[in-house]
Amino acid sequence: MYFRYRGETKGAEQYCYGIIDQDNKKRRKFHEVQERIREFVKNDGKVVFSFRTAIKDYYNNLTLGQYNPSFYTDLIGGFVEEIESLQEGQNVTIKDINEF
Repeated sequence: MYFRYRGETKGAEQYCYGIIDQDNKKRRKFHEVQERIREFVKNDGKVVFSFRTAIKDYYNNLTLGQYNPSFYTDLIGGFVEEIESLQEGQNVTIKDINEF
């Protein structure tokens, strides 16, 4: 488990370094974490992605023209075709795999 993906530029949390530093450049830490995750999955490890995992790209922009999770579809062996935010009071019951 990693505390931050990207390091903060302000406040006390700027000392809690992220996988990507404040200058937003992918360096050793990023590549090591990426490789560790891929090796973990190869060895039957389970990675839990949330609804916000890998939605944005390197420049912190939404990724257009790609399925989510961006850059990890090969890792999870699938993709999210459609995303919709639930509003207050809305619920979705998940019945079974591939059945909503």
